[in-house]
Amino acid sequence: MKNLESARIKAAVPFRSNTQFLESYFDLLRDMCNARITTDESDIRRCSTAAGRRNARIRASGYRKIDSLALKACARKAASLKKKVDATLDAGKVDLPLVRIAKEYGLTEIETSIMTAAAAYYSRHEMELMIDEATGCSSFNVRAALRLHFPDEEEQLRNRKLFMPSSNLIRSGMLRYGHRGRWSDMSEDDFLGMTLEMPLSLSSFIQGIDSAGMGTRHSKFVEPNYRLEDLNLPRTVEEEIRRIAEIELALGEREPDDPEERDPRAVLFYGPPGTGKDKVAQAFAALLGKKVYAISTPGYLQNEVDSREDMERTFQTARIFGAVPWFSRAECLLGQEEFSWMAEDFADLLGEYGNPVIITANGNPSLGSVGCALTHTVEIPLMERADRIGLIDSMIPADAPRSADLDLGKVADSFASAGSRLCRLVRHACRKASMRPEGERELRTSDFLPTLGCDGGRKAAKADDLSYLSEPRARLDDVILGEPQKKTVMQIIRSVGVWEKVFEEWGLAERYATGRGISALFCGPSGTGKTLTAEAIAGELGKPIRVVQLSGMMDKYVGESEKHIVEIFRSASRNGEVLVIDEADSLFASRVDSSEHNSYYINSHINTLLKEMDDFEGILILTTNYAVKMDTAFERRIRWKVEFPAPGPEARAAIWRKMFPESVPVCPDIDFEALGREYEASGGSIRSAALKALYGIAAEGVPLSMEHLRAAMASEKLAMKGIESGREIGFGNPA
Repeated sequence: MKNLESARIKAAVPFRSNTQFLESYFDLLRDMCNARITTDESDIRRCSTAAGRRNARIRASGYRKIDSLALKACARKAASLKKKVDATLDAGKVDLPLVRIAKEYGLTEIETSIMTAAAAYYSRHEMELMIDEATGCSSFNVRAALRLHFPDEEEQLRNRKLFMPSSNLIRSGMLRYGHRGRWSDMSEDDFLGMTLEMPLSLSSFIQGIDSAGMGTRHSKFVEPNYRLEDLNLPRTVEEEIRRIAEIELALGEREPDDPEERDPRAVLFYGPPGTGKDKVAQAFAALLGKKVYAISTPGYLQNEVDSREDMERTFQTARIFGAVPWFSRAECLLGQEEFSWMAEDFADLLGEYGNPVIITANGNPSLGSVGCALTHTVEIPLMERADRIGLIDSMIPADAPRSADLDLGKVADSFASAGSRLCRLVRHACRKASMRPEGERELRTSDFLPTLGCDGGRKAAKADDLSYLSEPRARLDDVILGEPQKKTVMQIIRSVGVWEKVFEEWGLAERYATGRGISALFCGPSGTGKTLTAEAIAGELGKPIRVVQLSGMMDKYVGESEKHIVEIFRSASRNGEVLVIDEADSLFASRVDSSEHNSYYINSHINTLLKEMDDFEGILILTTNYAVKMDTAFERRIRWKVEFPAPGPEARAAIWRKMFPESVPVCPDIDFEALGREYEASGGSIRSAALKALYGIAAEGVPLSMEHLRAAMASEKLAMKGIESGREIGFGNPA
């Protein structure tokens, strides 16, 4: 008889589906419950109501003996089911999520059974009633789980460790306490009465329900909705992403115990905001045939990670659900000091994970310790102007009438973004046009550009009328700075990265209701690199730069200057731009005494500017060529001051050298050090002279010589003339 049973178990047939697998295990749970329900049915039948009969069973279950023969039958049935599970795994045709979870987290058979009981209790009302009756409990708590799986009280006592905070089931988050008080005040009954709950995402996953959209506040599962060919990427970038996807598909899935699993397989997509990196991440996952476990890195690090174990659990969750972990906005993990310990653990886990991981970051981030764990890095550039025009054109419905003045080039110049924000812009413009009276519904350029309304018959000026917006091309390596200037500029850049930590995580926002922006004053003679440095800061941060045309801000009409100031600041804040007010000398004037006839207008301009500086939470850089008397109110609102002196001989030689790439034909007699000593010129003057010399040799068809450079400097009328430096700008302690 025994041999026949063994043969039957060995010949186990694989499960046909996950549903059949779960039903088989739920049947086993029913048998386990029935083995513990040995009450006298005649006593229970005396109760007149169903609720009374249920309570009678619950009361009786704690005092009745357990059917040992029935328990042995359960053990045999469990062995048979295990054989069927093994046969199913060998066949490889049916996915069993619960088994996958058990393998990933190293669950024992008892722990797996507890997980099955929790899933059954919360998904089947019939199982809830049976477990309540079998255990004498009215909820799935620690006492119920112990009684269901351990008939002996001594066994129950020994196995309480399965439900302690440090246990595998609780620490991994597979089960969590429904409620609990302070551990120091907890009684025996409090502990045994703590309910054990299973996260909805996990319960759904075990039952084979689609997990898309589920997760935590800062992470969720997402089915990719984008195809790479629809993202309007440069051809070379698209080809590179496809090549990486082919490599990853060839590598395939790696089991946790695979000896090669420590090879990192992380892909970084980086570039300026608005380049569609999130869409690229999803399109890349689609090429791999996977959904993504999307993690918003800043909120995740600040709210969901306290230890390496928390981060390990994130990778385990992604593996269990068959998703690609995707850490978005991950600049804070790439080189920022406040998350350095997490970055090191993150780099280690990337290597240990052994499967694809996607990382997206704004700007051109420094990689820090994570850099060694990145297998591929792909820059997602801003879309070219012509491509942006074509994209906007394609987004406008074919049946939407267009006015003759519709200038898509101007629209494209105003919005560098090519992402979802641009889609919303086009939809909003079309909706605005459709709401006008019939006959006036043609789409106009103004429909795309925000306005402040009309006042006195004069249309309010837009930010693009008062300033110009551009994508920065310069980086810090393109600017010749002295060590003190470079140190301060680096402080400004680092401050942007830790802004959220200072004001949000540390709670400084409550104390600093205003004045939370990052502001700096660049002062020094003309041509010393102030505006170029501002552009380099924007380039390092991956942000567009808006440079104010100061003459356009001041208006002869009463109240218009104030509106212009407001529009400039609000536009920069709305679009995440670095705001540069160039040659801002006239803005720093002190407020005047009320006895003067024009005091109201002057003070109104200054007060408006001060208020906007207070409310602005972006990056503001002001430049000035002259030494001026600054109102103390401005001094309090400017955090950093950087003085740009006229360059010395060595700096001038370095600037000369940077002006001529290797492709320029030069004579052997070129001596940049000599030029640096001979001409006390600013960087701007050197740049202008260098360009004149290049025009000259291009026309003559000869190499660049010292004669060409000296002639160009002579035409600049700066040869042998020093640049006078003014007295220092007054600057008090920052607020």
